[in-house]
Amino acid sequence: MLGYDPFSAAFDLIYGMVEAVYTKSGGVNHELIGIDFVQGKPEGVSVLLVQRPDDIPKLRDEMLLRWPMVAHVFEAWAAPDDSMPAHEHPLRYDAIALMLNTTEFMATANCRVDPVTRTVERGKLLMPTEVKGRFGRTIVPRTTSS
Repeated sequence: MLGYDPFSAAFDLIYGMVEAVYTKSGGVNHELIGIDFVQGKPEGVSVLLVQRPDDIPKLRDEMLLRWPMVAHVFEAWAAPDDSMPAHEHPLRYDAIALMLNTTEFMATANCRVDPVTRTVERGKLLMPTEVKGRFGRTIVPRTTSS
C-alpha cells in the first residue's frame, strides 16, 4: 500500500501544504494528518487539529488504524546543536517540525522559518538507520518474563 519510498513522497506533499499555509498566514496549526496512498503515492489527506498535545499519542495510534501514514505538524524551536534544550539555546530559531509516522517507523524534519518574510526552508528528512533503547543502548532480545 505504501510503495517503495513512501516517506519522500509524503514529505513532498506535507511540506508543500505547510509551506503554502505558512507563507499565506505566518503560522501553522498543530495538527495530525492522515495520508491516503494509492499505488504507492500519497493521494489525499485528512487533517485533525490538535486541541490537547497530551492526546497526540492516542490520536496518532487511532489514526494509524485508518491511514497507513500519519503526519504530525507543529511550530517549534530548534537549535544548531544539542548542547542544551532548544528553548534554552541562545541561537535557537523558529521551525516547523514535521514527523511522518507509520506503525513501525518515524521520519522527521525541522523546517526553519523566517517569521518576518514568512518563508519556510525545506528541512532534511531524517530517517533512523537503527533502533536503540533509552540512552542509545543497543536493544537486546528479552525473555517474555521481563
